[in-house]
Amino acid sequence: MLRLHRLFDIHNDFNGINSIKTVNNNAGVSPVKTDGDIIALLLYAANAYRITDGTVNVMLGPVIKKINEGFPHEELIMYSQYADIDGLIIDEEAGTVYLTHSEMSLDVGAVAKGYSLDRAAAVLLENDVTAFLINAGGDAIMYGKEWIVGIKNPFEPENDSVMSETIRINKGAFATSGDYYRGGHIIDPETLSPPARYCSVTVMHDSAAAADILSTAIFILPLEKGRELAYANNASVVWIFFDGTIEKNY
Repeated sequence: MLRLHRLFDIHNDFNGINSIKTVNNNAGVSPVKTDGDIIALLLYAANAYRITDGTVNVMLGPVIKKINEGFPHEELIMYSQYADIDGLIIDEEAGTVYLTHSEMSLDVGAVAKGYSLDRAAAVLLENDVTAFLINAGGDAIMYGKEWIVGIKNPFEPENDSVMSETIRINKGAFATSGDYYRGGHIIDPETLSPPARYCSVTVMHDSAAAADILSTAIFILPLEKGRELAYANNASVVWIFFDGTIEKNY
């Protein structure tokens, strides 16, 4: 997990590692030779863009950066032109990644955690670990026994004893997006602002990577479109609304 964390880091440089930050630093300059896990992650991210109809877009890096710097909305619109998924060039044969414009940058926050959980689980299974739960703060993957997991009450996020819902899972993963789990870091690509339709959305899926992208997308999308996306991808979902009501599709 530490190796993947360093590979997917967008803020820090590490000796001997060409990370996502290295790719961003070379935007508009040259392709970067990268680790196979970065190639795999970005291929998955490109597919996430397609299956969510652009709702999950790792190319939103320039917009997210300007939001964090306090830029006005009018300037965010200008920088959104650089959030073009076609500007992400992945050469699997050469093992390189290239961003075609110097203002482009990757932000893999909506995909990296789930991908890393799937990779960690695969290592445990390869080493004959028969039961485990790996928790990564809002995302988790489990295997080998019945696990009971809770969805925090978004109205009392500091109180770990208060749950809005409990779920029994034998094998699979879940991811939560909400005001208390990365909600302020999720950007609706249509409005270039944080979404405000739900308090939280939790997605359960066989894959942690799928749960990760779907929880982000469904947190952004209107309810009916979120239901359709969940159905198309065999995902179970819990929506918690601002009036305290809960909807489940399972």
